[in-house]
Amino acid sequence: MDPSWASFHEKVFDIQDAAQVLSQAASKGDFADAVTKTNHSPNDSLVPSRASSESLRARTSILESSGSLQTMLRDPRGLLEHLMFQVQLLASLQWLSSFQVLACIPIEHPTTFEDVAELASVPESQLIRVARITAMAGFLREPQPGHVVHSALSAQFVLEPFSLDALLFISDVVNPTSMQMTRATKTYGETQNPDRTPYQLVFHTTPDSVVDTKLRRQHAAFDRLSAYNYVTDLSSIYDWHSLGAGTVVEVCARSVDTITALPHLSEKLEFIVQTNDSRMYDHMTLLSRSDQKSRSSATPVNTIALPTSAGLDNPTARVKVQYRTDGEPQTVQGAAVYLYYIPPLCVARNVEQVLAELDAELRSHYSVLRGCPNATMVVVMHLLPEPGVLSGHMEANLRTLDILLHQLTNQRLLEEQDVLNVLGQIRDSTGRLVLVKKSIDRHRPVTVLQIKAEVFPTLSL
Repeated sequence: MDPSWASFHEKVFDIQDAAQVLSQAASKGDFADAVTKTNHSPNDSLVPSRASSESLRARTSILESSGSLQTMLRDPRGLLEHLMFQVQLLASLQWLSSFQVLACIPIEHPTTFEDVAELASVPESQLIRVARITAMAGFLREPQPGHVVHSALSAQFVLEPFSLDALLFISDVVNPTSMQMTRATKTYGETQNPDRTPYQLVFHTTPDSVVDTKLRRQHAAFDRLSAYNYVTDLSSIYDWHSLGAGTVVEVCARSVDTITALPHLSEKLEFIVQTNDSRMYDHMTLLSRSDQKSRSSATPVNTIALPTSAGLDNPTARVKVQYRTDGEPQTVQGAAVYLYYIPPLCVARNVEQVLAELDAELRSHYSVLRGCPNATMVVVMHLLPEPGVLSGHMEANLRTLDILLHQLTNQRLLEEQDVLNVLGQIRDSTGRLVLVKKSIDRHRPVTVLQIKAEVFPTLSL
């Protein structure tokens, strides 16, 4: 069979398998809070974000496979039609947002276009055109002629304002900036100067110099909505049960969620969460119900054990919280794993800064890794993959972020060679740090790197 048709059939079977998973979950009532027998809940999608991890993976599989099938079947005319629709869809969503039309549409009960147009002070004929094109993408519904109501998708943009801010960032910043990429190349040529970008041609400044609070809020919302929550994948990024009884240290913790996620990795492991975020530390301290109220300047590392609740088996009892400044020498010795997650690059964190942070953290752990040959530093980070390594959907997301960084600031995503260059510099006369294993899941945007210390053999005289 032709490889293309083999891939076609594979995607079809993937959709069938994933659809069966979702159907079984729905029949068992797993989505009862999001789906009723008559209609969708206005507050959530068909598969709610709080569904089981298996259901969420099935949803992702269907989206990715259906996207791949469209790519395989699309001809030039189909591509142009798709692009035209996406352009008009974005323009229509911007129009709805700019005139605050979404807030004028009821969440649950249909109302007439005439009433919405009058309330939003927009032409009724224009509103009908816009609503009907967005409805083709599942955004708003026309349950009966002349009436409009929110769909499950559009309702979330009302109930979660940051989604609306992210949408406006795409329409008002990303879109005009990307359209200046050709002009920027003609004007500046090849350059890494952050002042010579498509963004600068549009806004005559750099993103980190923006003082407009509205624009900053929109950018922050976009970063939040596109962020990857690695905590949900903790169980699958490493074989935790192979460690037996030991200690896992999460360094530079980015999320309070890890405090509840870590204990579920293995019942035999003890955990330490280290952070230099004062608010996160204080929040964890509050959760611990400890009498220790603040960090002591005399003690560089504060440790707070999360006690069990009276009469309840609290898994967080196996988690200790420490305050540790990023890059400081690691004081916890003998741990089996030191877990380090590095968020993706953004306007506020460029390549040089992230590599400097990585270098500092690896150097701060060199001593404890060298002292315990079995200890591993597990680094989870966003690296631009080789073509075809990830699923089409996941690779497209990473490459979109990579080119967006280029358009905004002349930055880029990190690549594996960047990490290897840093590792190559961390060595002394007794040993060095080496990459012993690299793991990539086609459906995750991160690469998992396992790093150990290699001790040089001593020469006997």
